[in-house]
Amino acid sequence: MSLNKIYIALGSNISPEENILNAIQLLKRQITISAASTFYSTPPIGSKNQENFINGIIVGETSIPAEKLKFETLRTIESELGRIRSKDKFASRTIDLDILIYGDKVINSKELILPDPEILTRPFLAFALYELTPELILPGYNISIKDIIKKMTPNMMKPLPELSLFILKTLRL
Repeated sequence: MSLNKIYIALGSNISPEENILNAIQLLKRQITISAASTFYSTPPIGSKNQENFINGIIVGETSIPAEKLKFETLRTIESELGRIRSKDKFASRTIDLDILIYGDKVINSKELILPDPEILTRPFLAFALYELTPELILPGYNISIKDIIKKMTPNMMKPLPELSLFILKTLRL
């Protein structure tokens, strides 16, 4: 099986430093991680009566098919770390793992949409992707990440350099 370059978003607002590090350790058992973006503190979307989220992106490679990666690998890690899914998709969570980009694949099914369309609307995703791969062209959209971030302002994002450095050291990158 061939390897696909993947970008996975990580987010948490319940013990976020601990849960993000634990998620990365569990992900390292399944995929090869080659880089991590800066991690940011961001206000919650939807309900404002919750803690800020910490969000960032890892990039790596895998031969695990996209659907299996999402529903078997990522969802299993979320469950192991105590994620409880509810009807409120903006609820607080221990960990949220999402595939943003999977190689050059474009998938538009009921279960999975790739690349993740939230890249176009969420600065914490777009700026982190730009940091990791400034020349990135979103598959299927044929738009550069550079052009996407030109239309955004990162004013609600607070970089967390100490946590980001600790994550890089943990990954030995």
